[in-house]
Amino acid sequence: MGKESAMINAKEYLIGIKRKRRQLERLKERRSALHLEVSFGGMDLSAVKVQSTPENKLENAIVKLSERMAYLDDKIAELSIEIDDRMNSIESLDNATHRDILFKRYAEYKSFEQISVEMGYVYNYTCTLHGDALKDLSKLLN
Repeated sequence: MGKESAMINAKEYLIGIKRKRRQLERLKERRSALHLEVSFGGMDLSAVKVQSTPENKLENAIVKLSERMAYLDDKIAELSIEIDDRMNSIESLDNATHRDILFKRYAEYKSFEQISVEMGYVYNYTCTLHGDALKDLSKLLN
């Protein structure tokens, strides 16, 4: 059971790539929408420095939007690093076939059928290689 749970952890770790990419896209969309709110009449005010104690509603709004954009920028950077770490874990495997299968499955979101055809393997062998690749990744992660 211990080996099986380690394999599941590696699989969940890689499945997280897709989830984190979706989160990243949503954050980028929110940031882009905020950027449009900050840009008034073609004049981008996002880089304008405002005093720490704004005196009017416009300045208040700009400060709040700028803070929100900075927060989103930080979250985007964090997610990008997490995705890169997970992709790098695939790339760090010694076995090129294992790297290819995991990359196709978790970075390109391909089915085992598609992977089998592309790599010239029968479906069952592809599934076996996938399991072996997850075991190798589990060893690397632990």
